[in-house]
Amino acid sequence: MNTGVVLFFIWLCTTSCTKSIGETENHNYNTDISPILITHCTQNGCHDGSEKKLGNFSVYEDVQRYIKPGFPAFSELYIQISGASPEMPPKQYPALSASDIYKIRHWIARGAPKDSAERHFCDTSEATFSKTVFPIIKTWCTGCHLGAAPGGGITLQDYVSVQAESKQLRFMGSIMHDANYSAMPKNTSPLNACDILKLKRWIQNGSPND
Repeated sequence: MNTGVVLFFIWLCTTSCTKSIGETENHNYNTDISPILITHCTQNGCHDGSEKKLGNFSVYEDVQRYIKPGFPAFSELYIQISGASPEMPPKQYPALSASDIYKIRHWIARGAPKDSAERHFCDTSEATFSKTVFPIIKTWCTGCHLGAAPGGGITLQDYVSVQAESKQLRFMGSIMHDANYSAMPKNTSPLNACDILKLKRWIQNGSPND
């Protein structure tokens, strides 16, 4: 085996075992993992269900084809998002952040469970741009709406661009999957109800840069 490949797998194994499973937080598939995969992996022609062999990464069972539960170092999904060839997402799309890769690694290490999102009270009283709105945008939207050729020509890279788009009826219309607008995110269900309420509250407050 090529020496470089051996060293790469050694690195993957060591980074996958830096903490015991009990010491890591439990990342939830519905709220933590699925949004990452949908925004970074379901672009047109990728894992969007258009080609059966590639699967649809908005579907849990299709994601399972690319992982070995309990073993991130031997899971195709983790190997490729970590920079192995072929690198995923392709270079024309934004790469996953270190934080996103970390979440996926530890989710796989826990056995990649399909757990349900916890029900909780939705507090919209402190829906700010920096702590609420932009994290939602980065989680769900910047896989397509960023870079040199953003989807639909719409960039959501900072406060100025998000604030300008939030003034358009299509912003909330798309997010709520209104039939009069192009549904966003594509190829999946709408954002959870609490995130939608937080975005609406921020807009109702005047879309401040807070």
